[in-house]
Amino acid sequence: MLILITTFLLIVQSANNQVRNYDDVLNYFHSKYESMVLLENAVFQTGVNDPTSRNGEYPVHKVQVKAFYIDRYPITNIQFRKFHQAKPHYETEAEEVNFSYVFGQHMTPHQLSRSKPEEKQPGWYEVAGAQWNKPAGPFSTVRELLSHPAVHVSYNDAFAYCSWAGKRLPTEHEWEFAARGGLDGLLYPWGDRYLKMRMNLWQGKYPEEDKKYDDWAGTSPVDAFPAQNNYGMYDMLGNVWEWTSSLYFDRVIDRDTQPLRYVLKGGSFIDTRDGAYNYVVRTANRKGKRPQYTSSNIGFRCAMDLSEEETLARLHASTKPPRPVRFHKKSDMYQHRKENEKKEDMEHFEL
Repeated sequence: MLILITTFLLIVQSANNQVRNYDDVLNYFHSKYESMVLLENAVFQTGVNDPTSRNGEYPVHKVQVKAFYIDRYPITNIQFRKFHQAKPHYETEAEEVNFSYVFGQHMTPHQLSRSKPEEKQPGWYEVAGAQWNKPAGPFSTVRELLSHPAVHVSYNDAFAYCSWAGKRLPTEHEWEFAARGGLDGLLYPWGDRYLKMRMNLWQGKYPEEDKKYDDWAGTSPVDAFPAQNNYGMYDMLGNVWEWTSSLYFDRVIDRDTQPLRYVLKGGSFIDTRDGAYNYVVRTANRKGKRPQYTSSNIGFRCAMDLSEEETLARLHASTKPPRPVRFHKKSDMYQHRKENEKKEDMEHFEL
């Protein structure tokens, strides 16, 4: 009997240690993915010089952004799990309506036979029970996808998460500025040339075959690829589209007649480098979706304004009196100043 009790206690202790170790791992990655990047005030070029581009990318124009923080990574399932634990009564929009859109390659034959195809998007299905923690439907889980971006998240859900975290969604211009990494007018965050193994895209015939040259079908961990630009930003292009706080308007339709939509940026695992299928993935690309829309290729990241103390400190630093300018004796400015001094002396002498 004593042996049985001892064995039982050892099993319980081992289980507790495993739980603690699992929680430690989750906490480590949660803190890693919470990392933010501070970007300074700037003027940059947004858009592309391609009149045939769709969805308002054209033309290139200059915009200004104020200093802000932005998440280094898209929000992961680890982070969204924390949100769900803190707000257990919050229901995402996919949970409320009891369905979301799932890409067919991630579904079982049984699911495919019972799901409604999405008419406007080949390869996609309306799946009952699909939600952030059941990304392929009722019998799926995110347990092996905790470092992947949280999906099946609407604009309203993303807004709720960012507000809970004391942050906000980035504007379209903030998002694109962060993605460009200081490189104006180039196609990708790292330059103008497509590079393999830098982002999660579709390769192959859509929607039947993804050849997985980038090693992934569907979403990938947010750090599966190297940082994409000089700012140390991850997954700005590919993997999942990301919500922004900017309203989307079609440039060829009267604004007053357009439905409420928000801008999504970045492209996803079903999009391509050349636009042969779905959307061309580049820094300027964009599309619009209604705020309730959810699918397995849409996620988000958060931004944050500088604190009042930081803003005041920067204002104080920018209003310090400038140092006196010193000119070399051979410079034109030095000679000009000396001539003015002589002129003033002569005027004083004449008086």
